Amino acid sequence: MALLEDVFKGNPLTVAAVGIGAYLLAPTLGQVLRPAAKAIIKGGILAYQGLAALGETASDLAAEARSELYQQDETEIEATSPTGRRSRPVRAPSKV
Repeated sequence: MALLEDVFKGNPLTVAAVGIGAYLLAPTLGQVLRPAAKAIIKGGILAYQGLAALGETASDLAAEARSELYQQDETEIEATSPTGRRSRPVRAPSKV
């Protein structure tokens, strides 16, 4: 920012020249920057979709692990009970 302050500090003609130049180059810069902006937006969308898929996969893995844990608890209970009946109630899956 110090560079801009130094350029605009002294001569009002410099300020006018930069302003006119920006006005004349704005349509050209818009045409050049539009594809770059679209590419950045597309990249953001792809990143969002990738993270959503990763979150879904992690959620599925957690659900599978929870299911296997409860199945393991049930088989341990049945194996230790002499009559085959449950000696204690099975925990209901907690909803997270």
